[in-house]
Amino acid sequence: MAELDDLVFGGWDPISPNVLEAARTAGVLEGDDLSEISSDLESIIPMEAVFDKKWVSRLDGVRVKDIENKWGQAEALIQDIANFKEENDCDRLVMVWCGSTEAF
Repeated sequence: MAELDDLVFGGWDPISPNVLEAARTAGVLEGDDLSEISSDLESIIPMEAVFDKKWVSRLDGVRVKDIENKWGQAEALIQDIANFKEENDCDRLVMVWCGSTEAF
């Protein structure tokens, strides 16, 4: 079992420049709770996301991969995962999907 200090967090975000801004925007924690971990959250810079406005028409992704077809988008995500694993010297990865599954 991995130790807590051995965990590395990463991900994709089409909007926020770092996880602290994403948490503030989403309102997932109160300001006081965020202040204690703000430097840790701010240091996590998400990768550019695959984003299709057809599925989330009310959002404008500004940090998105400029890839037209789905195959190319899938290949880019696979490469992101491989790069993350190598850059962070990870033995294994756990992926969690946190995106919306409904078009709105």
